[in-house]
Amino acid sequence: MGNQPKKKSLKQNDLLTTRIEKTRLENVLHLKIERQGKTLLPEEIIEDLISGIPTITLSLNYNHYRSFNLKKQVSFESLKRMSLRRNRIHELPSKFSLFVPQLEELDVSYNRLYKLGGCFNPPLKKISFIYAHHNNIGKISSDLCKNKNLSYLDLHVNSLREIPKSISMLSLLKSLNVSSCNITKISKRVGMLYRLGTLRLNNNRLKKFDVDLSQMTELSHLDLSSNRFEEFPTEIFTGTRLEFLDLSRNNISTIPDQIESLKNLHSLNLNSTLINNLPNEIVELKTLLHLSVRFTKIGPEPPKILFKIHSLQVLDLTGCELTKLTKKFNGKTFPNLEKLFLAYNKLTVIPKEIKTLKRPLSKLWLIGNPLENDEEKKIADLSQQALICNIFDIKTKKKKNIFEQQLLNNKRNTNVSEGSDYDNNDKSINENKEINEMMEIDLLSDSDEDNNNSNNNNNKNNNNNNNNNNNNNNNNNNVIQEQMIQPLNEKSVIKIPLGVSMLSTLALKDKIKGVIIGCCIGDAFALATYGMTKREAAEKYEFRTFDYENIISDNLRSRWENGDWTDDADQMILIILSILDNQGLIKPSDFASKLFNWSKKGFSELNDPDNYNVPLGATLSKTLRNPDFVKKPHKISKKVYEELKPKSAGNGAIMRTAILGIPHFYDLDKVREQTMDICRVTHYDPRCSMSCLVITYVIAYLCQGETNINKIIQHSIEKATFGITKENYIQELKKYCNAKTWSDLELDDSVTSRYTFKAMGSGILSLKKLQQNEEWDQILTEVIFEGGDTNANGAISGALIGCAIGFSGFRESHLLNMPHLKWLELLVEHLFQLMF
Repeated sequence: MGNQPKKKSLKQNDLLTTRIEKTRLENVLHLKIERQGKTLLPEEIIEDLISGIPTITLSLNYNHYRSFNLKKQVSFESLKRMSLRRNRIHELPSKFSLFVPQLEELDVSYNRLYKLGGCFNPPLKKISFIYAHHNNIGKISSDLCKNKNLSYLDLHVNSLREIPKSISMLSLLKSLNVSSCNITKISKRVGMLYRLGTLRLNNNRLKKFDVDLSQMTELSHLDLSSNRFEEFPTEIFTGTRLEFLDLSRNNISTIPDQIESLKNLHSLNLNSTLINNLPNEIVELKTLLHLSVRFTKIGPEPPKILFKIHSLQVLDLTGCELTKLTKKFNGKTFPNLEKLFLAYNKLTVIPKEIKTLKRPLSKLWLIGNPLENDEEKKIADLSQQALICNIFDIKTKKKKNIFEQQLLNNKRNTNVSEGSDYDNNDKSINENKEINEMMEIDLLSDSDEDNNNSNNNNNKNNNNNNNNNNNNNNNNNNVIQEQMIQPLNEKSVIKIPLGVSMLSTLALKDKIKGVIIGCCIGDAFALATYGMTKREAAEKYEFRTFDYENIISDNLRSRWENGDWTDDADQMILIILSILDNQGLIKPSDFASKLFNWSKKGFSELNDPDNYNVPLGATLSKTLRNPDFVKKPHKISKKVYEELKPKSAGNGAIMRTAILGIPHFYDLDKVREQTMDICRVTHYDPRCSMSCLVITYVIAYLCQGETNINKIIQHSIEKATFGITKENYIQELKKYCNAKTWSDLELDDSVTSRYTFKAMGSGILSLKKLQQNEEWDQILTEVIFEGGDTNANGAISGALIGCAIGFSGFRESHLLNMPHLKWLELLVEHLFQLMF
């Protein structure tokens, strides 16, 4: 390994009270000043460390800096890489380029920048990489485009609206990511980016694509998914060097014959489009390896031309309403096929010719098909003959046979795949090969060093500066680790089998964490208008902004600290704790016991008062008061239902059960069983079970990797209403699921605001609005300002939104002010230990 310079940590106070001798820092090449909780840049420290010292990398990530204004005489002459990610910076100073004349890489992502103009004058001669994603940048400025050595520009998740003509000045640009920017217009001069290899325009509002690609001889990746195309953009056919093309989630109904001009195409993604056939000319794509047409209308049989594309290695026909497969699924037709996705169709049999494939299938995906009983033996035989390594069927949702050595030799990629919804660009510029060769100095705060010395225990409230409270918080973390969660072992019953999700491990974890944190975010912010009518909410709040600090203080709301969630999310957390304590098992009696104790004491580790008393719904309160509740929860719940019906269909169960779509997301029968078990602990009304099932099914489908929201909702409704004999219940559920506006739900109606179907409808409508490219925080703001039982509506909406966008999709500003976030994240990590 050689003699590598060791990393050195200095406490901030040491630097503030003593002058640093420059001789101590002669070889400092990498300087980190992170997680300080300060709003002002520590200029004196930087000047002491930088002046005359050849620092190459400066990282100021994860602070609260609002600006980057330095004295004019300060110049980072040797600085090559600078990272200011995850701060609160609104703009970079004018003449910024004068401070960093040798800069090669700049990361200002996850800030509040509204422009990148005026700071690159004069231009930076050596800048190659700019990461400015997750800001509010309104346009690509002309002076940004004067940085002619720029090769990588990442601006995804901004407010650009258009790509201007000046972009053509970036003649050396190799990668441009402007996804999720609400772009409606692209300059034709994009076609003058002759060195561009990757262009990401997905998740925008494009209806036309008029860029001539003929001169872009190095363009290999083009992503136009999730836009508003109604016709296949014919200009694409000028990009004869394209290897990867994604047009999924557009309203395209036909593929033009000119598709044959894309001779170098390796991957074609047409998922969730309106196509119902493939053109004959597609056989001319001799290098096509991956074809995906999931959730399209090409059924009831695969198009005949499909069997002439002999080069395919991966074929995805998921959700195409196929009723049968032909004998042409054989080794002669598909000599190179490795993966075949046939999930969520209407297949009853699998053709025996599939065993003639010339190489073993690494994956055959059959979940969601009504296979006949004797098909199980056929599938098992194929598996035993080593013709298929990884098979799933509709009845068990479990692996039938795994050839362990083959899987070990061909493990799933646990990284986020290119083009996935997970933000695989979220990397600090610190992660550079050269850093391993540098001496590093971490400038830590006192609390950071203390945490490192105690095995990185998290504080319950990392924003609290009071010493006594900090001591309490450290003790609270010990409580949750030592008392509430039993030691984890290999007996977990919710270990996720390989291959049950089309998502990578990272992306799946992101969605799971998004459900849990999203539920708490929605609940916490919803406290702002809980119990108000829509009119009252508008009168109380002049500005409809998503900000915990703006929540008014009154007798009700003052019970909770700003940013804290309420009893709605508390009950979801009780389910998580029960799962953890029972190694993944769902035990209604254990949950009932935890629920009863919580109703009396709250969470002591979160400093809930001894006289804990929160307003609970009528059904829940009446059930908890029965002395036999803990011993016989289902029996007592049913008794209360019979006494209260038809007024018993409250939302006290649906607000907590979103989490139950996660442990066995790959087994919908198990999802149904567990959801109903926990729902019926307090709410026995079938409408409560139906509404809970809709939510948990949607989350299960999303965790499986499905992306067609409309079909997910449709399938979830069908499964949730299965076996229900009361037609009026079914029609009413569909009515709330099909709501198109908030007014359709009448959320603030004084009589029905707690109706379980309304909470369900809020979540489903939120998901639909997200699909229509509305911002997630705007959606939550809308539902919360409709009034009514906003906490339940917000918790459900937040959970579904969190599952759709993942935890990485939440803005840091909405996380920093949650007082118990670290405690909650610790729970999530324990859940991951059981599942992965």
